[in-house]
Amino acid sequence: MTGSELGLLAIIATCLAVYTLVFRQELRCLAAVFVLGCAWGAVYQPFLGSAMNSYTANVSWYVGYVSIAVILTWGIGLTSVYSAHLLLARLLRARPRFRHYAMVGGPVVMALEVVGSNVIHVKLRDHTTYAALMPALNAMNAPAWLYVFYVVVGALFYAVILACRLDAGRWELSVFARRARATARAARVGEHQALTTVFPPSARGTRARLPRSSSGSPRTRERCSHRPV
Repeated sequence: MTGSELGLLAIIATCLAVYTLVFRQELRCLAAVFVLGCAWGAVYQPFLGSAMNSYTANVSWYVGYVSIAVILTWGIGLTSVYSAHLLLARLLRARPRFRHYAMVGGPVVMALEVVGSNVIHVKLRDHTTYAALMPALNAMNAPAWLYVFYVVVGALFYAVILACRLDAGRWELSVFARRARATARAARVGEHQALTTVFPPSARGTRARLPRSSSGSPRTRERCSHRPV
């Protein structure tokens, strides 16, 4: 693992801590979006081909020709857009919508590019052949269509957020929380059915009784045996 990759992990941890502690957003929602974002990037990144997945020597994690560091960048990038759209909606006192997500998407992508190029120094292997789209910040040394690809794929990710019901930033409304509640409810029902099978209702609450004879209860028979003749 290189220093740049360690730096990426530190940036991910810092971002999640800031979004949770400073922005007061739910860590479970952020973690879920991060995992989903990594999976989303893993689906689309291979379509760029090996040339757009070949990075400088300080990037060493690869699965096939796809960099693990780039997949993690997808995760924290989409999580950052998600967090920023929640923050913007709160500042506007509005319910989080796609328009908030779209408004913050571009600035977040540019910020990630600046950090990636100047802090952890992750660039394409042939980045010198491309003119920087932000030369003043020494960032975005890649073809313009690549950033259009990132913006479009990132925008489509909002459908995943909606499908998982994470758009409000409240874990209890998400499909994951509902599934957990349904699983817990099914487990309670299963335990109840198991108890009912072992201890059927007809057997619960009954008392052991002495057999009765034709002469009455044992106490009656005892009184009769001491009656004077």
